Amino acid sequence: MNTDLYNSLTDLFNWITIPLWKWFNSTYNGPFGAPFTGSVLLGLIASTYPSQLSYHLSGIVFTSKEMTANRKWWTIPAVFLLAKLVVTYFLVFLSMRYENEVVLIFNYVIGWASPVYLLIGVLLLFISDRNIRISLITYISLVLAIFVDPKVIQLIQAFVPWIPKEPIIGWIMPFLYATAEFVPILIFSILAYGFNLDKFLFRNRHKQIIYYFYGLVLIVLAINQFFLW
Repeated sequence: MNTDLYNSLTDLFNWITIPLWKWFNSTYNGPFGAPFTGSVLLGLIASTYPSQLSYHLSGIVFTSKEMTANRKWWTIPAVFLLAKLVVTYFLVFLSMRYENEVVLIFNYVIGWASPVYLLIGVLLLFISDRNIRISLITYISLVLAIFVDPKVIQLIQAFVPWIPKEPIIGWIMPFLYATAEFVPILIFSILAYGFNLDKFLFRNRHKQIIYYFYGLVLIVLAINQFFLW
């Protein structure tokens, strides 16, 4: 990772990052800390990383598309949350067994994020005017879920020392982390319901705008990943 660029961004927003990380560090100083608060904080921080943004974006696009079909679209965020929990606990399990190997594997995988994001983004721009099956977004979500930033792995590994010492706390922490990391889709679902997004998209026939937006954001994330890695 381009640590100089990452550190410069952290310094740029130090008025936010310094108080947060002081708060986080204080939560792991013995039994008098607040590990649950630290887990929520870690989840919110991880939700800003490019790989998590792309995954959440696919969830938002998926939800929008389902809303226009007048289905029980609220089940889609629930499924994405369940998937997030499964992935988080799976990564915790891998980190407990193969700590160093996990970081090396995802360091290699994330190097392919930029070209894959760019390819998918351009593809969505070209096919956005056609009748796209919802299953396409499912496949895109599965592909994007593979690209996990090693920084996210390092955050997840913060839970590992707690599991053998405090089993209940140790296993609840990943749940709080994944739920907090899921906040972007949760917020969108609430806003979409309140503003009747399904009626807007259906009446104005602007469903293709979702794919234009999705494609452009993935291209921006591809550029972001290119400079970060």
